[in-house]
Amino acid sequence: MSVRSRVVGRAGSCVWGLAAGLLLVLAAGPAGASVITASPVNFSASEQSLFSGTVATFTDDNPAAMPTDFVAVIDWGDGSPTSFGTITENAGTFSVDGQHTYDDEGTFAATVTITEQEPGTGFASVTDTATVAEADVLSGTPRTFAAPPGASFTATVADFSDTLTSAVASDFTATIDWGDATTSAGMVSGGSGAFQVSGTHTYASPGNYPVMVTLSDDAPGTATATVTSTAKVAAGLSVVASGFTTPEGTVFNGQVATFSDADTSKTAADFTTTIDWGDGTTSAGTVTGSSGSFTVSGQHTYADEGSFTFTVTVTEIGAGGATASSSATATVTETDALAGSPVTFIPLAGSPFSGAVATFTDSNTANTAGDFTATIDWGDGHTTAGIVSGGGGSFTVSGTHTYASAGSYPVTV
Repeated sequence: MSVRSRVVGRAGSCVWGLAAGLLLVLAAGPAGASVITASPVNFSASEQSLFSGTVATFTDDNPAAMPTDFVAVIDWGDGSPTSFGTITENAGTFSVDGQHTYDDEGTFAATVTITEQEPGTGFASVTDTATVAEADVLSGTPRTFAAPPGASFTATVADFSDTLTSAVASDFTATIDWGDATTSAGMVSGGSGAFQVSGTHTYASPGNYPVMVTLSDDAPGTATATVTSTAKVAAGLSVVASGFTTPEGTVFNGQVATFSDADTSKTAADFTTTIDWGDGTTSAGTVTGSSGSFTVSGQHTYADEGSFTFTVTVTEIGAGGATASSSATATVTETDALAGSPVTFIPLAGSPFSGAVATFTDSNTANTAGDFTATIDWGDGHTTAGIVSGGGGSFTVSGTHTYASAGSYPVTV
C-alpha cells in the first residue's frame, strides 16, 4: 500500500522518502513548525450502522506536543460533510478516532487531515480504505396467481422482505423466469422492508407454470433472494385466492385473489365478487384489471388472532355467467401487549383464601376476560387455574387456595 502524506519540515527544505510502503512528502515550511508523520488505518463498517473507531495515527517531532495542539478533519469519501476527529495520545503516538454512518455498501477513500494549531503550521494528510459491508438480508414469499392463455397480463408474482428497512425499490433489480423458457425483467415496488415484484407476460397455452423470481441488491451490493411462484393458466374463468398476514384489530386492505377469463374483452365491471372471511363475516370485493387478468381486493378487520380460511367467489354478470371460487389462509397476528402488577395478600394458615392475586392491563381494549386463561403457582408446590375478570383493557386474576403453614410465599401468576 502506498500512502502520500505531506508534512512541513522545520529546516525549510523539501525531502522525498519511501519506507515500509509509505510515501511521505516533506514540504517546506517556516522555521519552528512541527514535523507530523501520519499513517492511515484502514477500517471496515456495515452500511446503515454507526462506525466508531481509529482512522489514523501520527507522531510529532515535538516531544512536548499534546492532543490539543492539533485538529483532525475526516472526509469520509462518500460525499457527506466532513467531520472532526477526536485526538488522543499514548506513549508519543497520537490516534485520530471518528464516527460515521455509510448509507450504502462499497469501498470508499476516507481522507484524514491533521493540522497543528498556532504557533506551528505543521500538517499531514493520509487516505484510508473504508470497506463497507452489505447489511441487507433478503427473503422471499412466493405467490400463486391466475393468468389467461393467449393474452398479455400483468400480475404481482412475488413478495420480498429486507432487514434493511431504509432500502427503497430503486435499490433492487428483479428477474422473472416465467417457466415457459421466457425470462424478463420485473418491476420492484414497495418500501420500508416490504417489496413486491410484478411483471407482464403472455402464456401461449393453459397449464401450471413454475415462475422463478430473483430479487438482487444493486451493485456493489450482493444480497439476493429467489422464490418460485406458480402461474395457473386456464381457459374460462379461473380464480386463485392469495393468502395474507394481518394484525388483529387492524383493518386489512389488500389483494385476496387473482382470476383470469379466456374472454379478454370483458372488463372489471363484468364481474361480482364475494369474500367469506372465515370468521363468520362476508363482504363484497373490488375487481380491477382488464384483458383477461384481474385482481380482487377487500377490506376486513379480524377481531382476534388465529388462522382463518377465507373463500373468494367470482361470478360473471349476466344469464349463464360462470362462477368460480378459491380459498386461502389469512394469518392474523397477535397485537396484545400485556403488563402485570402484583397484589400482596394476607391469608390465614389452614384457612381457605379466595381473592385477587394479580392485575394486568392489555393494549387491546376490545378483549374480554374470556380471551385469557390464568395459572397461579402459589409458591408452596401447588398450582391451580386462576379466574380472570374485568374488561376494557384492565383485568384481575383471582384464585382460591389454603396454605398449610404460616410464612411468606412467592406467588407467580
